Parts: sequence; structure tokens; C-alpha cells
Amino acid sequence: MCPLANKKRIYVKDIIGRHLALRHLADKLFDNIDLLKDTAVIIDFHSVHTTSRSFMQQFLYRLKNSDSHITYINESENIRKMVDIVSSPKKKPVIVNPNSESVLNLDYLALNTSTTHNAEEGDLMSLQKREVYYLTPT
Repeated sequence: MCPLANKKRIYVKDIIGRHLALRHLADKLFDNIDLLKDTAVIIDFHSVHTTSRSFMQQFLYRLKNSDSHITYINESENIRKMVDIVSSPKKKPVIVNPNSESVLNLDYLALNTSTTHNAEEGDLMSLQKREVYYLTPT
């Protein structure tokens, strides 16, 4: 007996469509699942071609916080890649704004310390100012 046989199957393409773009569509999918009152659900991505990052972020958030036991199957290569992208934590740069005219990217400066650690203080400030102009929106 297949462990998936007793689960209620939800076809994403029938509820949302073949292209998953917006966060509220993930909410719509999980709202439909919540109405089932089933604790065992299969989300079937058969014939779904694309997903956006925002849809997948909301999908994974709702999946993690769901009271149902949910399995998803038949995800395309594009869906798998987006799950990997969203699931992989990325370090965001540390940006400081010491005053209203400048912004410093501390991560960039830390990565480039080998080129600046022997520099005179004035040279380091010059490098920081060049980077500020690069980071400041125009």
C-alpha cells in the first residue's frame, strides 16, 4: 500500500494555474487546504511551469506553519530551483549610514581589507568615499 494513497490530492494548476506569481496565490492554495479539514494532503505541481520567488517564499512559509501533513510532488526543475533559492539563507550586506550624505558597505570593506590594510588613513577614506558614490542611489 502506497503511503500517499490515503491523502487528499490538490492539483495546483486547477486552483491557481500553471504560472505561480504572487504571494496571495500561495495563501489561496493553503486556504483551500485548510477548508478540507484533512490532516494528510498532497500538493501536486503537475503541469505547473514557473514560480516567482515571492510565491515560493509564501508557499514555504505556509507549508512550515500548516497543521496538516503536506507532501508536494511532481515539481518541475524550475520549481525545485526556486525552492532551493528561497530555502538557502543568504547573508545580507551590513550597510551603515553615518550621516545623511554617505553610506558605507561594511561587508565590502571587510572583503577588501587585504588591499587597504596597509593604506594610510586618508587612502582608506578615499576608498570608502568611492564606494559610497557607487552605493548611493542617484
